[in-house]
Amino acid sequence: VPITLIINRRTITATVPPTRSRNAFSRQHAQRPGTKQLCGEGGCGVCTVVLTATSPTGLVHRAVNSCLRPVAACRGMDITTIEGLGSEATGYHPVQERLANNNGTQCGFCSPGFVMTMYSILSNNPSPSTAQIESSLDGNICRCTGYRSILTAFKSFAPDFSPLLEGQAGSCMRAPLFSNLATLPVEASPPFQPPSSCRYPLPAPPLNGPTWLTPTTQKELASYLVQYAAMNPMLAVGSTSLGVFQGHRPQLTIDVCSVPELQSTSVSASGVTFGAATTIADCITLLETAGRAYPNAASFLEGIILLLGRVATLQVRSVGSVVGNVMMAVHHQADPESINSFPSDIATALMGCQATFDVIHAAGGTLRSLLVDQLYDSPMAGWFVQKVHIPFPAGTGKVVLQTYKTAGRRVNAHSVVNGAMQAEIVNGGIAKGCVIALGGIRLGKPVRMTQTEAAMVGVRVDDAKAFQNLCMVLSNELRVEGTETVEYKAALALAYFYKFFLALQPSLHHGLVSAAKPWLPRGVSAGTFGYQVHPDEFPCTLR
Repeated sequence: VPITLIINRRTITATVPPTRSRNAFSRQHAQRPGTKQLCGEGGCGVCTVVLTATSPTGLVHRAVNSCLRPVAACRGMDITTIEGLGSEATGYHPVQERLANNNGTQCGFCSPGFVMTMYSILSNNPSPSTAQIESSLDGNICRCTGYRSILTAFKSFAPDFSPLLEGQAGSCMRAPLFSNLATLPVEASPPFQPPSSCRYPLPAPPLNGPTWLTPTTQKELASYLVQYAAMNPMLAVGSTSLGVFQGHRPQLTIDVCSVPELQSTSVSASGVTFGAATTIADCITLLETAGRAYPNAASFLEGIILLLGRVATLQVRSVGSVVGNVMMAVHHQADPESINSFPSDIATALMGCQATFDVIHAAGGTLRSLLVDQLYDSPMAGWFVQKVHIPFPAGTGKVVLQTYKTAGRRVNAHSVVNGAMQAEIVNGGIAKGCVIALGGIRLGKPVRMTQTEAAMVGVRVDDAKAFQNLCMVLSNELRVEGTETVEYKAALALAYFYKFFLALQPSLHHGLVSAAKPWLPRGVSAGTFGYQVHPDEFPCTLR
């Protein structure tokens, strides 16, 4: 089927399979080779482009990994590549200028991806803080510069940027910088106008080869699931799972991003509800909004927000959904070796806060509400998730919820062990209903330590002897599965429990305050550089 994409505000049509990556389309059909290709897993960021689409609040700009994005999922969006920002012939964009002026590129292979990520940041927030800029670059890797020069260039867009904190960072090209992003020395282009229909053309049956369907109502989605049940269709939001299970290429993909019932969100005194197509990034924003609207729930939501921020990268969080992350783990749990390489952090966090998933049977319309452990244990063929509800604490005591993750690096790394623990303190004792959830302990899914939870009820949080007994109960209940790092995983689980118990204390010695924190805060990085000038070697050394 011929497909038409909007690239840099201009339409390009080609006959390609709907599952062809946007990266391949750009390089092979649109003659836009500036977008690079490397890992093919959404991990390095060199293939980053910016998708501009309409939303209820206006245009939204998302940095995405083009290596994972099928062309069928780009219909109705404007795709901005590095060529669309500027060039030597048309003039450079301020982001490109500052990266060059601050020596932020060496081999240059990663530079287009960095530039596009920074462009997306400024497109959504013209005045980001240095901390926001630095945290948003977690999906871009550079093997040459050591990052200092790149961060200096990009943090110069922040109102709180100070050259003094950057070691008097200099410039080898003292060209003028543009202070206003709206004033660009690039060729004028028409404003983005989304097409009237963003649906991929419906192929005529029988379906041969990779097929893409785009339902626009929940009823239509259900009818597709019934009609094509034999093809075992995959429901997709951001298609980021292709970076985890690269060998999994479904014959039929159903894009649910246009189903209104799966996009709705709400915040009330009882909790937060969001549709199954809500992205991880949008969920973080929603939970932050809920915390401001209901301050008593802010600390409860903070642990979930922190864990969501450590899932994958900015590019994946921008388009990958919360429900998709969980269901990817649910559908692959029958393959322990595979799922052991993808322990869903989000599933563990939602288990810890006792979130419920509303699932609907496509054929009969039956609605069920399932906890995370029930979701893993229930046959899901013919069912789809409509929405998720995170309940606020309903008790009168102080409720503590903390999340934990140990991995090879801070972001974009699968957990060795993750955890989510919740308890309510009433009159110095632990009330009924506490949750101790751990992932990476048992093969295939996160689990609740129910024996430990039962033993915790009524225990005073300041009773050291009782805590030691609880550690023994948890140690006996863990029963870590697998053949590698068994002792290490058990030690991590007990360490999480210790940190959680410290967080339950009414007060702590100052030497234990940091031990009670589930996440150590990381400040904005800074660096200096020094060099010597050798006039006798000019022009090979700096002037």
